[in-house]
Amino acid sequence: RNIVLPASVLTVGDYAFAQCDALTELTLPEGITVLPKRLFSYQNGWHYGAASLFKVNMPSTLTTIGEYAFAGCPSLKSINIPASVTEIERYAFSETNLEQVTFNGPVHLGSSAFSGSNLIEKVSIPAGSVLETNCFRQNLGRNPYSSIGSEKSTHLKEVTFEGKITINGYAQFWGCVNLGRINHLSTELPEFSIDG
Repeated sequence: RNIVLPASVLTVGDYAFAQCDALTELTLPEGITVLPKRLFSYQNGWHYGAASLFKVNMPSTLTTIGEYAFAGCPSLKSINIPASVTEIERYAFSETNLEQVTFNGPVHLGSSAFSGSNLIEKVSIPAGSVLETNCFRQNLGRNPYSSIGSEKSTHLKEVTFEGKITINGYAQFWGCVNLGRINHLSTELPEFSIDG
């Protein structure tokens, strides 16, 4: 249920804890720089994550959270992203029941990084961050690929850009029908890619 990796562990392999449904908490040691792809989610169904996982203690050396790493972990309610993390790859936290995400430094949010995590109500994006397509997309209605609930409703109400950011691709907040306020704390406009 609770795993504390020793300091001698410097890397963790793909799928290391995939569908470990009894696991509730994982502590990663200083020195680990990458959380690999599908760390907690199953290969043939990314929406089947570790069912009971609610807490991951991340080291200050972490730089990258791999694709689908936490996808479909229904018990994960909050996540505190260390300032050292500069890359959150595609679908890393998709289809979770996250209610709160805290970024402590600029980060590149990959395509659909938090898509389908419909319970997030407010999010603050640090200056210097990059947002790719669908990174905070919220899914409406029935999602046939999700094991989380039968109907999806969208909760995101407020987004704060703490400074100048870069918008790549499109539809970063697609489906966020309750998004009523965007705070842009900069005198510089966001930088938009050609596709954006």
